[in-house]
Amino acid sequence: MQVPNRFYNGSDYRYGFQGQEKDNEIKGEGNSLNYTFRMHDPRIGRFFAIDPLAKSYPHNSPYAFAENRVIDGIELEGLEYFYTASGSFITKIGDDKQVRIVKEKDVQQLQKDAKNAEKYLSGLKSDWEISKKAIENSASYTAPLGVDNTLFLRIAGLAYGESGYSEEVIKRIPFTIINHHTQLKNSGLKKYDEKWKLENTVFKMRNRWSDDTYANAFHYGAHGNGAFRKFLDIDLGGSVDFEKNSLGRNNNRLMKLAISYTIKAIQKEADISEGAIGWQGLDILNNDNWKSWLFIHDGDKTNGFGKWTNSATLENSIFESTSTHKGTFGTTIFYKSTDESLKKNPTGKL
Repeated sequence: MQVPNRFYNGSDYRYGFQGQEKDNEIKGEGNSLNYTFRMHDPRIGRFFAIDPLAKSYPHNSPYAFAENRVIDGIELEGLEYFYTASGSFITKIGDDKQVRIVKEKDVQQLQKDAKNAEKYLSGLKSDWEISKKAIENSASYTAPLGVDNTLFLRIAGLAYGESGYSEEVIKRIPFTIINHHTQLKNSGLKKYDEKWKLENTVFKMRNRWSDDTYANAFHYGAHGNGAFRKFLDIDLGGSVDFEKNSLGRNNNRLMKLAISYTIKAIQKEADISEGAIGWQGLDILNNDNWKSWLFIHDGDKTNGFGKWTNSATLENSIFESTSTHKGTFGTTIFYKSTDESLKKNPTGKL
């Protein structure tokens, strides 16, 4: 039960008690939480479906939350993906899909707890109390990120895939995605109300391509995005599976960098993109629309953009450059909406 005037409900954050997704359409704001296997009503501390492991624990009520420990207990339902802030994947537990961040000093403890926790989640009765305690421990020293693992890696994969293997581009893309999403949500337009989620923005910014299309279909003169396939560790035409290369990415410095900066962006740390809401490559040099939309500042006319001539003043342009970066292949320019553009259009022409 939420205490009146003592809770926060940001439009971009859809999670509630114990980091579970809220379903406000069922019983009102904050009164129904969507766990992996069943729905929970926090007002009475009860589920409305039987615990899937009920047969293994006949001494417990199949409807109770955390064995009726509604104050200090947590509901143990499992698969959460654990990463360090530096971008290393550590382990996963159970069947939920949420991402949690663990401090480097707690990694060994997490690995130990994860091993014990699997006994509990597998329904084994041996060492039940030890296994249960292990899951409770992991929740006490790790922090929820508020996104599921697929969306998390979709953002990191886009940063890596679009980077041209430039560290500076990798660092900026996650912040750019979050900025783009925030600008849409702040526009006040009905289209971008509470139903518009971060995954919608990622889909929009990726030309509305599915994961498979982005990885494998022919576009921009190439068969899919080879860097994205490398991030996934699949061949051309392979099925997209974000979990397949979980440990392999730990051995790639730039992939870890993409994951690390995705964490920073979602946690809304200091924005290194200078407010960027999009990025483009050198192909816009031959695009008449972009020539009329984008104002590039003199300091950003580098790495292939040196001959760019602005067709309009800053005040009459829709976008303005924030930075330019050259990778192993290709050059990327980041941009934001101009002040005048935001005055004339609630989304800044996104």
